[in-house]
Amino acid sequence: MKILAVIPARAGSKGIPNKNIRIIGGHPLIYYSIRNAIRSEMITDVIVTTDSPDVQIIAKQMGVKCHWRDASLCGDAVTLDAVIYDAIPKGQEWDFVVTMQPTSPTLTVPTLDTGIKYAIGGDYDTVISAINAPHLSWGEKHGKIVPNYTERLNRQYLPPCYSETGAFFVSKYSVCTPKTRIGEKVSLFEIPEKESVDVDTFADLQAAAYALNQQKVAIYVNGNNKRGIGHIYRALEMADEFYVKPDIYYDSNQTEPEVFGKTTHNLIPVNGITELFDRCYSGSVVKTKI
Repeated sequence: MKILAVIPARAGSKGIPNKNIRIIGGHPLIYYSIRNAIRSEMITDVIVTTDSPDVQIIAKQMGVKCHWRDASLCGDAVTLDAVIYDAIPKGQEWDFVVTMQPTSPTLTVPTLDTGIKYAIGGDYDTVISAINAPHLSWGEKHGKIVPNYTERLNRQYLPPCYSETGAFFVSKYSVCTPKTRIGEKVSLFEIPEKESVDVDTFADLQAAAYALNQQKVAIYVNGNNKRGIGHIYRALEMADEFYVKPDIYYDSNQTEPEVFGKTTHNLIPVNGITELFDRCYSGSVVKTKI
């Protein structure tokens, strides 16, 4: 199966000057979408479409193809459909085309690949990444401000309201034209909120930088009848003091998960402390507290 990722990154940006090449988390913004596409186990080919010499250099340095976009496709009124279609290499057979915006640096490869697999497994023409964010909202009708709801309810009881993100837009190649990437059979793929940052303003840029620079914390605990479980409770109290959600590793041979009670922290069993050390060495545990 041939799956092409197209990353659109023009030079112009009114909200944030030089947005796509601005350094965030130690790398240019566009670096993250290119990296995700390269690391994806589903995507077979990657191409960046741009009118920016700087973006072109970054793409080539990262080993992906670059399509030089004509000025006629760089205006504010030009739809992304036309830009993506223009960048697709013709004369080749593709199964899917995945649009990946460079403004989504917090997206992870597992989420991307799961979304693509969802499109393939469901035989969808189009799958769009989205978040479910219901709110009491208002609109305008006949010149009057009117509610977009029939009954005021708490947020958790509102019907689903999905907002597109720029993370990915999966389309069958057969439905891609200069005017659309949406076929008849469409679905949404809900992604985690922390992966939905879409950089359009300086506030978005700050949110993305915070997410990318956020430290991960791991706590290792081991409770049994001989040692007691008091330190597990102390570890839970400590975990509640962090501004991130720690991963709590425990020895599955000696500790029952029930002793943690109803904690919402991530509980991860390991086969002894040796496995924990192996994870540390492999980089899957960034900071460990024992």
